[in-house]
Amino acid sequence: MKRLLFLLFLLSAPLALSAQTYTAPDVVVSKEKANIAGKVYYVHKVLPKQTVYSICKAYGITSDQLSAANPDIGGGLKAGSIIFIPVDKANIPAEPAATPRKQQTSTTPAAVKVTEKAAEEKAETEKPAGDKVVTRVIEHRVRWYESLSGIARKYGIPENELLDYNGLTASDSVKGRVLLIPVMGDIEPDDGEEVESDRDEEIVEEKEEEPEAPMNPVRPIRWFSAEEPLHIALVLPFNLSGGSASANFLNFYSGALMAIQEQKEKGAHLVVNVYDLSQGANSILQDSKFQESDLIIGPVEAPTMQPFLDYSDRNGIALVSPLDHKADSLVDYHPFLFQVPAHSRTQLRNLVESLHAHPQDRVLLVAGTAASDARFVAEMEADLRSLGVSYRKVSLGEVSSLVSGGTAANPVKILIGSENKSFSTEAVRSLNALSKRGGGHFEVWGTNRVRNYETSDPDALFNIRFHTSVPYFVDYSNPADRQFVLRYRAMFYAEPDDFSFQGYDVFTYFITAMSQQGTGIINHADTVPMQILHCNFQFVRDNEESGWRNHATRNLVYEKEGFSILISK
Repeated sequence: MKRLLFLLFLLSAPLALSAQTYTAPDVVVSKEKANIAGKVYYVHKVLPKQTVYSICKAYGITSDQLSAANPDIGGGLKAGSIIFIPVDKANIPAEPAATPRKQQTSTTPAAVKVTEKAAEEKAETEKPAGDKVVTRVIEHRVRWYESLSGIARKYGIPENELLDYNGLTASDSVKGRVLLIPVMGDIEPDDGEEVESDRDEEIVEEKEEEPEAPMNPVRPIRWFSAEEPLHIALVLPFNLSGGSASANFLNFYSGALMAIQEQKEKGAHLVVNVYDLSQGANSILQDSKFQESDLIIGPVEAPTMQPFLDYSDRNGIALVSPLDHKADSLVDYHPFLFQVPAHSRTQLRNLVESLHAHPQDRVLLVAGTAASDARFVAEMEADLRSLGVSYRKVSLGEVSSLVSGGTAANPVKILIGSENKSFSTEAVRSLNALSKRGGGHFEVWGTNRVRNYETSDPDALFNIRFHTSVPYFVDYSNPADRQFVLRYRAMFYAEPDDFSFQGYDVFTYFITAMSQQGTGIINHADTVPMQILHCNFQFVRDNEESGWRNHATRNLVYEKEGFSILISK
């Protein structure tokens, strides 16, 4: 009887299913594209219930084309995953013709341009206040040092008329814009510059009046708008052509996509081109889209960066090293390089600064005994002396007799002068035992390696109130970090990792900074500090010939009630 009921259920189930109405989710063609091995692909995020058929239909490709571009989907599509859709002439949506984007140069100053024929046509129909006849129109590109009032005085026109003539309001920025200057009668600019040509359609370059020479060379600045968006090239070793994509770098890209979407919602005008380093540096550098870049993020590993550094140096383009600490050695020789990961020396310096030592404080430097510790201890001592910190250099065995005078209000401050695994582990163990015996109030400072050794006891770190300085840290007690995790899960159906957070932070920082500074970020990055989710940014430049190093870290304090995060100044 049970078997009969089961068979009847199987027979009736298809009928019930066939009676239901199913509407496949719409597939929206992505606006994001990537250049992989010389071919252009749409970057599509798979949503729940989307199928191979629905995606292929939306993009106008076959399932074979989709499979060839994404070898990993043989087992089926996974909601939240990123797939690549080949772009060809048949499936490119029609777009309005765009004005060709002018190439940026790092050596040619902005020019005042006059197009006589166009000016005459505009002058025939335009009359500013006072019924004065416009005899010609000058196109003036606003330079980095110019203001609206200065331009108005230069051409003898009231500011409000200049704004009205260009359809602007007082709240609009004129930096980087091309302003139309109506000229009445025989008026000439008050500095005697030649601004007009005798031939139709001819562009005459003005010999630009240079401002007073600054102490350091100032490169031309370009600002970004809907007409002139910020062009970003992301170069990562995805290894897609090898059939096995790198999960770490796809996660970095996923975090970057979230930042891009968020910044666009805030009004940023962006064009992002993505390149797989496995297609070869020469192929990428010769790509016409790449050559429009205002900002290059990647490659990751220092040995692969040289061709891109050479390109950056020749063209004055900012290049970001987003992940590799070893790329720090390249900063001294490449003025447009931004090194995001804080170097170990920077971390050590910030660690010593976080002592916030006062003259009455007792500071003990517990010197490591390993051969490799000698240089480390010397660097720590140099930082202590440069900061004017009085300290006593001691052995681990001497500590117990020196901390008895420490109080809760004025604890003894102990620095572990070693990164050696055996010594550091023994130091933490001994200091933990001393803390449990009530041998006096003290706190302990050590490098990030000390806490990361698998032999380090987390409970011990809390007991000794361990302080350290780290380049990255996710504070899950921060509402912004928690919100990022929720949005990442909703978008990609996966958990974000350190690479995801770093991709978000790097793109958020540079899009925000360049929206504020334009390409002038190359000279003024030190004026744009920022704390984001995973890391902090405070770029410092040693001299005009060097690039920029990030000197910001996060100072962690192990307290029994949890982590406390401070920003290193």
